[in-house]
Amino acid sequence: ADAKTLKEVGRIPASPQSDWRAFVGLDENNGLLSSSKGIFKVNLKTYDPPTQLAGASGQTGDMLKAGKYVYTLSQSEGAVIYNAADLTVAKKIKDVTLGFAQTPNNKVWYTKGKFLYNSDPLTLATDSVELPFTPASTWFVWFSSPIIASTKENTVYLLKSPGFGGGKMLYRYIEGNKASLDQPFITTPDKQSFYKKNLGYYAKTNQIVTTTVQDGYGTNYGVNNIYFYDATSGNLVKKIPYEGYYFPAMFVFH
Repeated sequence: ADAKTLKEVGRIPASPQSDWRAFVGLDENNGLLSSSKGIFKVNLKTYDPPTQLAGASGQTGDMLKAGKYVYTLSQSEGAVIYNAADLTVAKKIKDVTLGFAQTPNNKVWYTKGKFLYNSDPLTLATDSVELPFTPASTWFVWFSSPIIASTKENTVYLLKSPGFGGGKMLYRYIEGNKASLDQPFITTPDKQSFYKKNLGYYAKTNQIVTTTVQDGYGTNYGVNNIYFYDATSGNLVKKIPYEGYYFPAMFVFH
């Protein structure tokens, strides 16, 4: 779709094999699609049937192009990092659970075990910090990883949530400040829980945006709220209640 008008400009017909997850652009002509059976390259001019990449199989999800590499997440193989120039595999990192977010210093962030890692997208050198919880993977009814980054500060935000999504706590890590992880940055109001990813960073206002559903099942999922928090202080700026069944919804910012 055209980014300004949202009018359709191209389409790849659905098929029993098309279980698409995430998309990342490579250049003006090509992009990648993740799926339940690997990663596929798609031509953005012709919309021909996508062709599968070597190196990843089975369920794949989040992807990010940064520096010289494309970071991708695989259920069976962890992080599969491709050379952006020729899409050959540069490195694999087993047991990665959440990824990927990029801070202004260009570092790429992901989780593995009880640690939050960063990766240099030019050298693939890594560093880590221990988290106060162990993040769960997102493969049980797949959803995009609940980890985001500020565009103004070298700060990462991530949800403490079970494997099916949800949870009530959002943590913030300010690079180099271990104490920033000592307590949750944001906790949901009473009887409200996150669902799947449902958090985003709105760069224009430097705000964290989240949605919640009401605790429980059935009709509780029709009780929703959008919350806008100051990304530096964590103070609530605005709340918008709405009704209806929209999960699992995610944010897109233009």
